[in-house]
Amino acid sequence: MVKERLLAWYTKNRTMPENMVFYRDGVSESQFKECIEKEIPAINQAYKQARQQTKTMSKPFKLTFVIVTKRHSSRFFPTKKRDCTGIDARDPMKSNLNVRPGLYVGDTVTDPGPTAKGSETFTNFYLQPHEALKGTARSAHYYVLKDDMRIGNSMRLPNITHALSYAFGRSTRAVSYVAPTYIADRLCERGRVYLRGCTINVYEDIKKESEAVREDKLKDAAKTIAESKEWGCNANKRNPWHTDLKDTMFWM
Repeated sequence: MVKERLLAWYTKNRTMPENMVFYRDGVSESQFKECIEKEIPAINQAYKQARQQTKTMSKPFKLTFVIVTKRHSSRFFPTKKRDCTGIDARDPMKSNLNVRPGLYVGDTVTDPGPTAKGSETFTNFYLQPHEALKGTARSAHYYVLKDDMRIGNSMRLPNITHALSYAFGRSTRAVSYVAPTYIADRLCERGRVYLRGCTINVYEDIKKESEAVREDKLKDAAKTIAESKEWGCNANKRNPWHTDLKDTMFWM
């Protein structure tokens, strides 16, 4: 996937990128080691292959790999009324008591990282770019696992991340976490629809159903698989959608 996007970049710009900020969603702290040992080397290998394929020479590739986590118990609240969002002077009880958009927390309550001798610590920070319309706002927690560009220990990475939170096409405001991972999440939901007929367990799940519903579901499954094959879901194509969409980025 990374190689495919790099080649698309080359087609557009006729050169290879020298720097990459890679945001990764859906990874727990227990999987950080796996990302470092498998995913980061795979990205570097994809870049090497793309450069060889395009026969281009460039400066050493710099990768900044950032994990985005949302499932945590940390919440932030304003200490002064003027720092709240949505203050209603006529009825203070209707005020939204969340902090204003753009909150950055880079120390004190951040994760200090492993403390065992010889273990690695990761730069991490909380960022809340959005204004919660309802309920308590939840900040995203970002971990920097690799930082070749050396932007994680300054405000450059938080500023880039904050700016990208305004890049989600369906919203005129900032979303709760960085837009590339937000889009990837929606893409996975959409892609699952196209990949449904390609799953090998499509009939295994039906076997668990009662006889009353099994026949109808078998018919639906056969129809789904037939449609998937019509759209090109086979081993000879990289993607399970129509060839007209081969070189486009779509998710809606």
